[in-house]
Amino acid sequence: MPLLTLEKLKKRGLDGLYLFKCGSLGRDSALLDGRCSLSMAPGETRMFIRNAGRANNELKSAPGDFILSSDGEFVGIVIANDTVDNVRGSRVFLFE
Repeated sequence: MPLLTLEKLKKRGLDGLYLFKCGSLGRDSALLDGRCSLSMAPGETRMFIRNAGRANNELKSAPGDFILSSDGEFVGIVIANDTVDNVRGSRVFLFE
């Protein structure tokens, strides 16, 4: 599976990313459009996925889940739950 590096992701943008739940064998997945943010600060290698304020039927990210692009590229792994600016979500480790 091809890897979407941090630099490529910054150029490509955050639309068309999908969350896949760990252990669900692809049955549980969700489009992440509008839920992701990426720091442009030098040395930052994590993305944030917002979970708060969403409909109850929307899939929430959790540690162990993984992110793929719409082109089938591997983007990263959810490593921790976190709160940023009073918004609950998850941190995703991205590959450089």
